[in-house]
Amino acid sequence: MMRLFLAIAIWAPFGVSAQTTPRQVRLSFSGGDPRTAITITWSSDSAATQAVRFGVATTDENEIESETTAPLDGGLGVIHSAVLQDLDPGTIYKYRVGSDDDGFAPESGAFEFTTAPEDPCAPFVFVALGDTRGLPYLDFLPNALSNWPDVFDRVAADNPSLVLIAGDLVEDGSNLDQWNSFFNQGTDHYTRIPVMPSFGNHDTGGGGTGHYYEDLFALPTNAQGTEAYYAFTFGNVLFVAFNTEEPGADDDFEEQALWLEATLAQTPATWKIIFF
Repeated sequence: MMRLFLAIAIWAPFGVSAQTTPRQVRLSFSGGDPRTAITITWSSDSAATQAVRFGVATTDENEIESETTAPLDGGLGVIHSAVLQDLDPGTIYKYRVGSDDDGFAPESGAFEFTTAPEDPCAPFVFVALGDTRGLPYLDFLPNALSNWPDVFDRVAADNPSLVLIAGDLVEDGSNLDQWNSFFNQGTDHYTRIPVMPSFGNHDTGGGGTGHYYEDLFALPTNAQGTEAYYAFTFGNVLFVAFNTEEPGADDDFEEQALWLEATLAQTPATWKIIFF
């Protein structure tokens, strides 16, 4: 009698899911002095608690847990964010983000960032860009490719302390796929260079706070408690992100104008730069 044996192989992945592992890691200044504070934000499909592990010699010296948003579509997942404070000025820090259960980014080694110099008058490099938009903006062209990764490669070659993006980061701010593309295209450099955007007319749409823009970025807040427009100081320069799309625009930007006058009156910075 012939007997037929059926062998069934059951495979289970070892380790953690690639979707829960942190991705799209990025830096910004959401509050505090850039000499002693920095904000790290990332995406993960896990809503479980994750953290930043960081230090000067190794990433095992300090740990701070992240705050999270509700999950977003378009490949963005849950947005995690943590503010690192009480840092030493002019210092290179190593860091990783994630958890033992969900995995870490980077998987091995560490990302790095550098805090602002102790001397506020020390020279530094920053780069101002605008209208990044990316692939969806070029869909009308045959075989169109976004130049954004190449542009940021060139920007990163000058080792700037920060990058300003003056609005229109995407073509359609209500399209989460476009935001996902924006973060993916610059991910090689966002891990070490803080990016500070201003709000453009193409960035409107979606989000529990009024716009996805405010859910995706960790930025300083204004007197109204939003990130729609804001200011921060780096070195001896006051940077102001103005917003031409704020609802207050119907009253000739009165709300922003009053806030701006107060901000300019209070700053000790010699240089003032407004971008929008």
